[in-house]
Amino acid sequence: VDAVRTEVETIKDYNSTASNSTTVTSEDESPYANNHNTGDEYFAQLITESEFPGYTIERNVHPSVFDSSAHPKCFPISYLFRLNGEPKLAVFVMQTNQYKAMIAKGSYDILDDNDIHYIRFFKGMENEKSYVLNRIRENLNV
Repeated sequence: VDAVRTEVETIKDYNSTASNSTTVTSEDESPYANNHNTGDEYFAQLITESEFPGYTIERNVHPSVFDSSAHPKCFPISYLFRLNGEPKLAVFVMQTNQYKAMIAKGSYDILDDNDIHYIRFFKGMENEKSYVLNRIRENLNV
């Protein structure tokens, strides 16, 4: 698998109607190379406390932690970053068709009511390692 990732690949640009293709040299450079950067396991390998020193990262946190009246079906927070016990950033990893669902909106409302900033990443979209980590760092102001 590693040998395949390091080989030069040609990836079709699906956003174009022309038959353009792009040559890439590594998985980090290509969002679609081997389709490894789209699922929960990929994010779990990227979003670790060693990447964000000083922060505690909790996984799959139900919004009822911040509001006991939260509906049981509210979308869980995929990653909750805390600094000295205080919530600093909520990260959602979801399908593109989930972000406007009522269960997601309920979660967003609870976070907004508690002044907790949140961001979303979509499974199946461009999620290169550098993009994911830099976007989280920017939102943590680190």
